[in-house]
Amino acid sequence: MVKYYGESFWISVYFKKTVKSVKPKNIMAIDLNFDNLTLAVFTFNGRLIILKGFRIPLRNILTHRIWVERI
Repeated sequence: MVKYYGESFWISVYFKKTVKSVKPKNIMAIDLNFDNLTLAVFTFNGRLIILKGFRIPLRNILTHRIWVERI
């Protein structure tokens, strides 16, 4: 969806996905911050399977403003 409001454009993107239910085997925790993403996977009894961090430039993406000059 694209909306022109005042002197700026607003863009919204919607996603839809149909999923099939299955019996869960693990628990996944995701921590998403401005500069990194941390992923942790646990078993149901609390044992940590994997803990991994990723450096991502979300700060640049989320705080970026696009200026459109009027003609």
